[in-house]
Amino acid sequence: MAFHKLTAVKALPGWLLLADFADGRQTAYNVGALFDVQPEFQDLRNIPGLFEQVKVDVGGHGVSWNDAIDLDAEELYCNGLETRPTTETSRGQCCPACGQMIRRKSSRQTAASRVNGRKGGRPKKVTA
Repeated sequence: MAFHKLTAVKALPGWLLLADFADGRQTAYNVGALFDVQPEFQDLRNIPGLFEQVKVDVGGHGVSWNDAIDLDAEELYCNGLETRPTTETSRGQCCPACGQMIRRKSSRQTAASRVNGRKGGRPKKVTA
């Protein structure tokens, strides 16, 4: 199972979280729906300014407000309302999350790797 990595989160009015993921997808998640289900989340409504202190956890596997209140990145990804779809990237394009150029092996390099039986490299020279 692939894990979806969070890159940024922003608190919006109406108890909404706007979550950005490494694959370019963006979701809006309604935290207000959890107030009646999870008693810990009522602190977000009762303590002024706590909801706005949301931050991405180290590693991007979730968001948290304090030691008692947190949400998993999978919950935001799967149950949030998609506001921007996942972007398909190919060789030579820039990653939407970090801006770095995508570098993948060309078909010639992939074939050479298979022939050599290892990663990368040039094809072996055949001597007669």
